[in-house]
Amino acid sequence: MFEFAIHLMKLELYDEAIVQLNSILDEDDSNPDTCNFLGVCYHSKKDFDTAHRWYSKAIELNGTEGSYWSNRGELYLDFKHNELAVDDFQHTITLKKYGPNKKKRNALIYYKAGLASYRCGSNDKAIDYLGYVSCQAPSDQIKKLTYPLFIKLKEYLSAALIISDLMDSIGKNDVKLNLDQAFCFLQMFREEYKSSGKKNDIDSAIGYYQMGIQNLDKVIQLDPTNAKAYSLRARFYLLLGFTAQAEEDVSKAISLKPEIIELYQLWDEIKNK
Repeated sequence: MFEFAIHLMKLELYDEAIVQLNSILDEDDSNPDTCNFLGVCYHSKKDFDTAHRWYSKAIELNGTEGSYWSNRGELYLDFKHNELAVDDFQHTITLKKYGPNKKKRNALIYYKAGLASYRCGSNDKAIDYLGYVSCQAPSDQIKKLTYPLFIKLKEYLSAALIISDLMDSIGKNDVKLNLDQAFCFLQMFREEYKSSGKKNDIDSAIGYYQMGIQNLDKVIQLDPTNAKAYSLRARFYLLLGFTAQAEEDVSKAISLKPEIIELYQLWDEIKNK
């Protein structure tokens, strides 16, 4: 009966699965797995209160099973109870850390703990959690979730490194990855170039410029009508004082996307340089 209930859940037949799980529970109300799966069903049905009750019951019956804590953490995360989510994800991490699978920590849990921390405004804690993601041999899917959060946290180097890993895995001709990495290099170039007083700092800044331009040249080669690529390249040119090249790229971007207000602001910035 238990296996049948799991099969129903996989088919997203949650009401039918709940009937089966309740029948199992009538015979044995001390099985935490049954309570946990009832939580999963109600969570999938977006019933917070009932899902929370069953997840909590599973934890009450067996508080050493990390998946029960992480499931409740995901419930909290989905319903924007972010501080509670952080607590449950941290508990999961602690159990994984000191349990038999300590070398196989779940990269997704670290990401979600980072996301919940970011939503709470705890940026330093978010960065710490996300820093562990890359140490867990994460899947490409987790990497794709992680690097945009690093960008929001202004951790551009971390984001750029993850993007490089993704490019090595899925190919260097991905337009979005090239655009996002170019944006990271632009921010790093801006910070290094404007504050540089030593030759090494200037060389580092120029390195970011060269890599960013390379990204954008690739995007334009792949998609000659990508206005974002032209506008980002124009910002690189503008920072180095190459106003003619910047003007040419912004003009091209405006011809492609005349409805984007920011392009006209960039145009004025170039003209006033």
